[in-house]
Amino acid sequence: MTGGPAYRRDMGLQPIRSDALVGVDYDPRRRVLTIAYVSGGTYEYYGVAPALFMELLRSQPHPWRRVGGRIKAHPFRRLDDG
Repeated sequence: MTGGPAYRRDMGLQPIRSDALVGVDYDPRRRVLTIAYVSGGTYEYYGVAPALFMELLRSQPHPWRRVGGRIKAHPFRRLDDG
């Protein structure tokens, strides 16, 4: 999938097959999930369990439909696009 405006390869995000997401990254030590959206914007979600991240990956090509609500329930912050 091609990157949207918020996706940069130097961010270290892995591409994901999705209509809503461009790329993801997960830090299991910190339990931080980073998501770049097709619509723009890159967000970090905190306290995400490794099992939820794995479910996100297994749910391709429509991961956001399956686990988006549970991910959005976590504390988050938008990263600077610039």
